[in-house]
Amino acid sequence: MQTRKDRSLDEHIHYLQMALDVAEQCRDIEWYGVGCVITDAQGEVLSTGYTGELIEEGKMRHAEDVAIAKANAQNRALGKDTYLYSTLEPCSVRASGKTPCCSHIVASQIGTVVYGAKEPYDPALGIVCEGDSVLEKAGVNVIYLEAMQERCLTSVVSKRKASSR
Repeated sequence: MQTRKDRSLDEHIHYLQMALDVAEQCRDIEWYGVGCVITDAQGEVLSTGYTGELIEEGKMRHAEDVAIAKANAQNRALGKDTYLYSTLEPCSVRASGKTPCCSHIVASQIGTVVYGAKEPYDPALGIVCEGDSVLEKAGVNVIYLEAMQERCLTSVVSKRKASSR
């Protein structure tokens, strides 16, 4: 089995678009409806997840957490050759006190994270996301597709939040 080290920009955009499609399944999201797709080195989709797909202790689990949990439950191998695509920068801290997505990613030894939008600062939450730096310090390759920022922020990421106010 050959391992692919690099993907083209078009491939990254393709998988991030898949994550946007997954995010469309979000319902009743107070803050951000996020979609996530995890692939292996050959591009096979190992798992997907969206915010609120799983509930724990009355709290919606984040998309990255859900996708990782589903992959683990199906004994899908995650590791350095695995790519995680998220519509929003993975969280580095959670207001709820739950484990941040960055911690789940690092624990899973996922090698590359590609995301489309920086998490906007919201004074109501008072949280500054430092997902990029947390992941990079842990040795994860991080790719921010800035060209996808507007598309990701105008998807369900912001529509859900705007409609909940």
